[in-house]
Amino acid sequence: GMDSIRALVESGRALRSKRNIKGRYPLPTASIVCTKEIEKSTQPLLDLLKEELNVKTITYARDTTAFMTKTVKPNYAVLGPKYKHKAKSISQVLDTQDAHQVYQQLQKKKEVLVTVGAETIRLTSKDFEIVQHEKEQYEKATVQDITLFLDTTMTPLLEAEGLAREIIRRIQSMRKELNLHVEDRITTEIALDPSKSTALKDWIDHIKDETRSKTVCFVDKPSGILRKQWMIDDLAVDIGIRT
Repeated sequence: GMDSIRALVESGRALRSKRNIKGRYPLPTASIVCTKEIEKSTQPLLDLLKEELNVKTITYARDTTAFMTKTVKPNYAVLGPKYKHKAKSISQVLDTQDAHQVYQQLQKKKEVLVTVGAETIRLTSKDFEIVQHEKEQYEKATVQDITLFLDTTMTPLLEAEGLAREIIRRIQSMRKELNLHVEDRITTEIALDPSKSTALKDWIDHIKDETRSKTVCFVDKPSGILRKQWMIDDLAVDIGIRT
């Protein structure tokens, strides 16, 4: 149980950095593909995993079908001997097509027509290899007998939540710099790109609670006894606080 969870946390974090998504930004879902036994043993630790991976929900699945796309690629070992010098042109034509659609067409019609020069060539599933890979929003990692799929879709809502957390952290460090006591209340003014402040409106109360601010206002130029400009990823955030 615990070892698997630890390994999943490591992998999940690695997947985030692969997509360049900071840990503070919550993601919509993670899915664990495993046996019923492993599901039973990891279930009690799910809240811990959710928190560590910073995802909203975690679901279980028995197989990877829902997360994978099947596509095909030309099987050169077959095409070469069969079509000789035309094989190259055939694969060039196939390169311009959506590999997933080609796969579906082979499933339905059992053949794919390719035009090379004036000639139409009928290809069947024998001329292809089936390739599976994750759908584009997923990153995948395998740990022992478990496969983790992390849904890396960043929604504006989740982005605002992540940004609110980043801003709280900066205000906390400014409070420390002023040697404020926990119960000291402050007034906070923040300047940032207007499109972002609109998204943060719903988080104002949370920012107020976490930073012990009487008020949190978005302004053009913050004033305060301590003013700082912070870079949060590539976003400039100006913060002013006073007691």
